Amino acid sequence: MDLKEVKLVQLTPIELENLILDSLEKYDRIKLVKEKEILFFTKKEAAKRLEISYNTLQKLIYKGLIKLRPDGKISEKALSDYLNL
Repeated sequence: MDLKEVKLVQLTPIELENLILDSLEKYDRIKLVKEKEILFFTKKEAAKRLEISYNTLQKLIYKGLIKLRPDGKISEKALSDYLNL
């Protein structure tokens, strides 16, 4: 960072509080978006998450009850859809 870019700013306590609150709100929004990101599981992880055997999971996939992605992983949504059948 070039020292010419550094600026000193004076803030009132209320301005500082508002700046901190705005930053915290932005952080919370980013955190919420990240929590909504879709998770993907291997078959082994998905079976463990569903508390079923790997072979049972394979049967559910074969029957089309759980959708498999082209990369061989299973989305959290696919598991949720199966549980809500």
